[in-house]
Amino acid sequence: MNTAFFDYTIYKISDLTNFNESLTGENQRRILVGILDEQQNEPETFLHKIINSAKLDLEKDCLILRGHPESAIPTFSQIKSFQNIEKAVLFGLTGKDLGLNIETHLYIPFSFNNCQFMFADKLSILENSVERKKALWLGLQTLFL
Repeated sequence: MNTAFFDYTIYKISDLTNFNESLTGENQRRILVGILDEQQNEPETFLHKIINSAKLDLEKDCLILRGHPESAIPTFSQIKSFQNIEKAVLFGLTGKDLGLNIETHLYIPFSFNNCQFMFADKLSILENSVERKKALWLGLQTLFL
């Protein structure tokens, strides 16, 4: 038997029957904004500033996913089955968190499965780093402007 054929990572997908409670926003511009909220108090004001800098309204233009490490996070395919998503900006979340078998650099937008993604550090890390804020701004310009 050739065991190399089975040499890949398998991710268990959570059986979430009602994941809508972790999603808010009107999603008028088909943009997913995901945050990993470890202490249940990630800086909302800072998130609003980031999204406003891209000339977007967080509540109207985006679908907001608030993930918590101790609870199950819906996969990207589960979210797409519920909402149309064309772009995703993810703070503190990884591809694995969303059931995606991808690894990428932070702050560099890329296309995958008819969607543009950009992964970034957690908001609490971003808020205190000028270097990371600059990298985020360059990525947002590529993604939105």
